[in-house]
Amino acid sequence: MIRYRHRFQVRAPLTSVADFHAQSASMAAITPPPVVVRVHQAPNRLDEGDEMEFTLWLGPLPIRWLARIEDVGPTGFVDRQLRGPFGHWVHRHSFVPVDETTTAVVDEISFRLQPHPFWGLVGLGMWLNLPLLFAYRAWRTRQLLETQAGAWPLPEDSDWSGAVQNYLAENPRARAIDIADALGCTEAEVLSVLSDSVWKISKVDLLKVLAEIRTWGDVMVLVRNGDAVAEVEVQAEGGQVSGDWLNWIEAGYNLHIRCAATHHVLALIRPGKRGLTYSFNLVNQAGQVFCRFYTRTPAATARFLTFCQAYQAQP
Repeated sequence: MIRYRHRFQVRAPLTSVADFHAQSASMAAITPPPVVVRVHQAPNRLDEGDEMEFTLWLGPLPIRWLARIEDVGPTGFVDRQLRGPFGHWVHRHSFVPVDETTTAVVDEISFRLQPHPFWGLVGLGMWLNLPLLFAYRAWRTRQLLETQAGAWPLPEDSDWSGAVQNYLAENPRARAIDIADALGCTEAEVLSVLSDSVWKISKVDLLKVLAEIRTWGDVMVLVRNGDAVAEVEVQAEGGQVSGDWLNWIEAGYNLHIRCAATHHVLALIRPGKRGLTYSFNLVNQAGQVFCRFYTRTPAATARFLTFCQAYQAQP
């Protein structure tokens, strides 16, 4: 039996670290390129006895994997390979509180190579690359969970409401980004003023938001890159997180969104030409919305409202 151990610390409380790793989407989010993870079947949140079926693409080589989640507790869990490239693979994830704001993440793996000549060679290659894999996972976990010093916050001591409303009265066709440029505020501040309801969601919970969007069925996605804006309707469940990116790869289009640029998410209910609109908005550090996801069905809208109300109720 071969054993491997890796430990690192992240400036985030134990509950945040445990909650992040309990999301099935977290695996793809912390897997280094050029490896691509495609999850075929797994609940959004992993619990005792759940199974996760996925494919690791090592370049052109697909490696199908089935894992079962065991020994789930507030300080960690185990994922055990039921089917995959190794003769035996058990990975224990442990979360150790260092203090109220810092947690140590400990990964302990025991595995055995297959006697099959091809899969034994594949497993050997994966084993030799474990130090690189876990170094990247540590870096990405810190990037996703740690508070960014000096990052842009929604101001609590200023009120743009009057200025925004006055500008709109004189320029009724102005876009939010144009109003922000004219007034010297941010697009996020303008959208907050123009919305009936606003929830500011931390980047720590970005994977929760993306997992929620994948349950919406049809979803309208608006993506902005500089002055260029694209809007496309996609099948939500086809979206896959891979490293820094959220990807939809379909027959008619390829859509790639760099979700790592997110500073926080705004959930907005806004009046529109055809009634209320419900959307998750990815906001960058400058306070600009670079991607927006609209609900398209009553069922998706109901899920959106349930998610926002549950988020608001968190302590």
